Amino acid sequence: MLASHLKEIHPNFPLRWALEGMMSHGKFEDRTVTNGMPILGLDYSFSDNTHQFYFEGAFKNVANLSDESLTDDDANGLNKNVGKNNGFGFREAFYRLSLDKTTLTAGLQSMTLGDEVLVDERVLGLSVDQNFGAFDAKFRIGSVDNNFSRMGEFCGSRKIFNLTRKTQAADELWQTNLTSYVLTWNPSYKAPEPVEETSEDGFEDYDEFEDFGEFESFDESKPLLQLKKVGLIAYQEFGEGFSYEKYWYGGFAEFKLPFDTDLKMETLGQSVPHQSAIIYFAELHKNFFWAGTGNFDMKAGYFGKINIDKRALFMSTFSHLYLGEVMRLDGRDIPIAYGSMMYSFPWRVKIHLKATAITQMKNEKISELDFELGILLFNHIKLTPIYSIISSKENDTMTMIRLEARAAI
Repeated sequence: MLASHLKEIHPNFPLRWALEGMMSHGKFEDRTVTNGMPILGLDYSFSDNTHQFYFEGAFKNVANLSDESLTDDDANGLNKNVGKNNGFGFREAFYRLSLDKTTLTAGLQSMTLGDEVLVDERVLGLSVDQNFGAFDAKFRIGSVDNNFSRMGEFCGSRKIFNLTRKTQAADELWQTNLTSYVLTWNPSYKAPEPVEETSEDGFEDYDEFEDFGEFESFDESKPLLQLKKVGLIAYQEFGEGFSYEKYWYGGFAEFKLPFDTDLKMETLGQSVPHQSAIIYFAELHKNFFWAGTGNFDMKAGYFGKINIDKRALFMSTFSHLYLGEVMRLDGRDIPIAYGSMMYSFPWRVKIHLKATAITQMKNEKISELDFELGILLFNHIKLTPIYSIISSKENDTMTMIRLEARAAI
């Protein structure tokens, strides 16, 4: 919500600000937790938006944690397995240069590669995006540490409601690093048409005898399979924090199917000592929009792998799939299947209902069902009650109920 509420401090001074407050209270089995986080965003952008300086910081506070097994007797409530209860931290702090076909971002930033599998992380580093007409090139390089990573000391919430493992990022910078190169092609790209020449009187020159262009056939049917985007990717994780260097190579593609259904696919070769495998992903997405009635969104996907080395695991450190509100199933848990349905009502008070199912196909066979109600009031207050049911092959069924409230000004 924060970015959509940025506002100028003064019309003659290009500094914008926004403030968001988040609070949640919930119960998971024998654990009851209340936590909150005020978040401040500051944006200084030149009038032409060529240069941007952005900062986002927050104060994390776990006000109540009933489970004594997760806290120590020290003043900070510190436990090495779960991180600190309270403290200040950065979420974003970067400079961005935006030119006609080039975007460069340097600093602490949320980083992805444009695919669906490998990276979704906060990284201190450099991102470069370059457009070449129908082609887009992305370069990423940076380092991640436990202080600001998505499941690290500050941002981690695993102690609160979910049971996911601790981040694999190192406790110091330049120990766990990443770099990647991505090239995508848009087959529907059309080069901009040249500007028409004008005569001395200011009107466009034209030939009154020029043939009309061919009319498009209204009966022309769309192809059953339309390629929307295709990409090639090379990704590496390196540094003293890893036992060995890790590489991934592969590609991804997006298609338009009949009935306006979208299909995403990705295949990666994982080159890691004793952990070589083929990682693959597929997702179908369909949206139904009924004017005056609402919007219904459906999605189903699968993350899988084919082992080259026996018992190979998906070894990407910064994938952060985070499937589920409690278990937060990630890359190491694949193969995983998931699906969701969400209905949004077309009312002044924005309300949606969402149901999500995630299941691990092997190993512990963890499954989770999440039921969510979302309410947006006055475009500034968002209330989200969530109810989850978790089951696995080795444990009894567990439940979680949580209410999350966010407000932005």
